[in-house]
Amino acid sequence: MFNFRHAPSLALLVLVVLPPLPAADEQIETKILPGLVVTAKVSGRVFFEFKGQSYRVKKHTKAVQGVVVNAHPKSSVVLLLANGTAIALQGPAKLKIDRFLVEAYNLPPVPWSRIKKEPGSSDTVLRLDYGNAVIETKVLHEKSGFIVNTPFGDVSPIPNDYGFKTLFRIRYSDDYPMVATWEGLVELTSPEHQPRIVARDEQLFVHPEKGLLLAHGLTASNVRHFEQTMAELQNTQNRFRFK
Repeated sequence: MFNFRHAPSLALLVLVVLPPLPAADEQIETKILPGLVVTAKVSGRVFFEFKGQSYRVKKHTKAVQGVVVNAHPKSSVVLLLANGTAIALQGPAKLKIDRFLVEAYNLPPVPWSRIKKEPGSSDTVLRLDYGNAVIETKVLHEKSGFIVNTPFGDVSPIPNDYGFKTLFRIRYSDDYPMVATWEGLVELTSPEHQPRIVARDEQLFVHPEKGLLLAHGLTASNVRHFEQTMAELQNTQNRFRFK
C-alpha cells in the first residue's frame, strides 16, 4: 500500500440566490425545500430518468430528488448540489437521488468558495446501484443527514468540528466493492458487519469471503483516481455558478 499526502483543498464557486436577511425583531420561519441539482460537466452518454421518462443530459441540466442518473460506459458527469456537495460519477454507473431537501438559507448571494460549512441543514439520501462515485461535501450542519445507499451497505460522511470537508470514493461492481477516503471520515454500516470508520488515507474493501478488509494508506491507483478527479472538480467548479 502507498501513502501520499494531499493536494491543496478545492473551492466551490456556486451561487444561491436567497431572500434578504430579516429584521432583528422578525421571527424566522425555517422552510425545508427540494434542493436543486445541476450538471456542471458531461462527457459521453448520460441520461436522467424521472417519472417514467428518460432524457439525455448536457451541461446545466437541472434536476431534483427522484431523478435517476445513468452514465453509460466511458461516460462521466459532475453533479453540483445546492448544499455545496459535488459528485463525480464515472460510467457505467447508476445513481438515484432518493431524497435531497435543504433549509432555505437566510443569506445574501455569496459564492460558495467563501463558505466553509453548510449555512443551514440538508437531508440527502443517494443510492448507488453500481459504478464509481467520488463525493465531496462541506462540513455538514449539525442537523444534516447524508447517506449513500449501496448494495453492500450505507456510507455516510461523519460531521466534524475542525472545518474540514469530506472527500471520499465509493466503487461498487461484482468484484471487490470499496470505500476510500482522501479527506475527513466516513462510516460504512451494513446488516452483515459492525459499523466501520474509514479515515483519511484509508480504504475499506468488501471481500466475498473474508468480509471487510481495512487498509491504511491508499493504493497508487486510488491516489491517481483522486488526484485526477479533484483536478476535474476544481476546474469545473471554478467556472460554474448556479443560474
